[in-house]
Amino acid sequence: MIIGAREHRVVTDDGVELAVVEAGDPTRPTLCFLHGYPDTREVWTPVMAALAATYHVVAYDTRGAGRSSAPEPGRAGYRLDRLEEDFLTVLDALAPYGPVHLVGHDWGSVQGWEFATSPRLQGGLASFTSVSGPAWTTPRSGPGPGCGGPPPRTCGRCSPRACGPGTSPRSSCRACRRPCGAGRPDAAGARSGEPWRGPGWPAIPRRR
Repeated sequence: MIIGAREHRVVTDDGVELAVVEAGDPTRPTLCFLHGYPDTREVWTPVMAALAATYHVVAYDTRGAGRSSAPEPGRAGYRLDRLEEDFLTVLDALAPYGPVHLVGHDWGSVQGWEFATSPRLQGGLASFTSVSGPAWTTPRSGPGPGCGGPPPRTCGRCSPRACGPGTSPRSSCRACRRPCGAGRPDAAGARSGEPWRGPGWPAIPRRR
């Protein structure tokens, strides 16, 4: 049991409902846990219970698992880019300001490697811990765009006016679909009093 746990239902843009649990102080560093197959988020309960007094901990049942709903039958609903969108949706709902520490096990680690090397997560991860899960693709000879490499260039139109109020640091610019910083509390259009835990993230060790 996780003392002070709070349950949420987060809806993705394709209508899937993700069952999410969080505990701890949301202003503290966030640890997000991804389960493997055929597990559910419950596999992380002992770890979350031990860390909730010190960190803000978050876990969710991936689509089609546990208490989350499933997409339409077929492989398209489970593509890695679709799973990345789920991850971003959860973070925007429960940890919108500041990089998070991601921990994945098994299939959760496979997803984690994808997220850690995604341009959309540039600046969004403070660290990534993989437990028994390889990268789905062949390891690069150097850091990927999410591993401390140079961030992708944007169109220059990223702004609260272009991307709308409430834009999070991990959102994509509506003009060019690349990572948008319009929602960062230290950027233009910031709202005062919102927590921000750093502008970037340490480079994840290079995969050789």
